Amino acid sequence: MTASGPPTDRDTQSLVLLVVPRGVRNRHHAETLARAGYRVSSVAAETVTIGDVLQQRPAVIAAELEHSGLEGTLSLAKRFRENPQALLIPFIIYGHQLRPEDIEDAARAGALWLQIEPTDGARLVAAVRGLIAASRKET
Repeated sequence: MTASGPPTDRDTQSLVLLVVPRGVRNRHHAETLARAGYRVSSVAAETVTIGDVLQQRPAVIAAELEHSGLEGTLSLAKRFRENPQALLIPFIIYGHQLRPEDIEDAARAGALWLQIEPTDGARLVAAVRGLIAASRKET
């Protein structure tokens, strides 16, 4: 599979875990990822624990960054990266109108950052495909 090609049967078994701040309106990212062939689960950023995340065994975690939940999202990424069981799971922090400080904070938390428009699920799908393909090449 390539980052631009369709997902393979192996990819359709991959779980993408979306971490969404409470109260954020649905931006259709879950539906876009599901249409691309991925299994998708969503959890609330305010209530999710590292144990909850690891139990689901996601191929990729994508956390939406909203300025109202900025500290919670960054804290989750940092705690996630401190867990040895989580080191090989790619973690994306994405958002609309990320500031340079947000990008730097995401990098310091051990996450990749992705600037996307609220309705731009295609860019998120491309990032997920690329990360899954890259992680499989290393294992």
